[in-house]
Amino acid sequence: MFRLSTVLEFENNIGRLCVSDSLDAPPYAEILIQGGIDAAYRHPEYMLVRDIEFLHSLYSNAENMLNKVDWSSKPKWAAAASEGSQGLGRTIVLTCFNLLESFVGGLARAHVMCNANIDEAQATKILSARDSLRKRIISVPRQILGREPSVDINKPPLSLLFGDIKKYRDSFVHCEPGDQVASLGYVKEILFHDISPRLVNDTINYTHAAIRNIWTEIHGRSGPKWLKPHKTTNLVLIPPQ
Repeated sequence: MFRLSTVLEFENNIGRLCVSDSLDAPPYAEILIQGGIDAAYRHPEYMLVRDIEFLHSLYSNAENMLNKVDWSSKPKWAAAASEGSQGLGRTIVLTCFNLLESFVGGLARAHVMCNANIDEAQATKILSARDSLRKRIISVPRQILGREPSVDINKPPLSLLFGDIKKYRDSFVHCEPGDQVASLGYVKEILFHDISPRLVNDTINYTHAAIRNIWTEIHGRSGPKWLKPHKTTNLVLIPPQ
């Protein structure tokens, strides 16, 4: 695998890439040359979306298996599968927030790369990651648009992501073992173990909705194309003996 350039570098030096539109490849996406196959376009958001797809397929398989277990005479693999399912659920929630971080950072990076006349102070401000994701998911679109975006942190899907769902995310990232009440008024260890299919699916769906809403407002069209619709897999693995 050989790194050729970024999309922007190629287009500035060679010419327009049609794939930029068909894939919504951002200007910072890497163009990779791989032996025997077409060029690949790689950027973190695309990879994180694929991570979520893969993790969710494993999670769904585990849940399908567990739903068929007779717990009064459970097979040997059931306990480990239950723990594995919880681990996958936590990882999906964390990866969704990683995707939001990458998406917001990517919007800022693309804006700076595609606006040669932007001054250093503006570039530094929009690229800064010092503020929380909750603030930047509004402030970055605001700086790009030059006005207040229609997306509202106090309305769905953002209010849902940064409400109860973020409490789960914080309980995973900043775990506090024990039954003490955290500073925000809830017991983190309770949420740490409280993983459900509804939490997992809601997190994915609201993450997708937030990205699509912000993308549409900035670009004036639906997308991005690298964000495929979330599908619940019905695959069932054969349990180990």
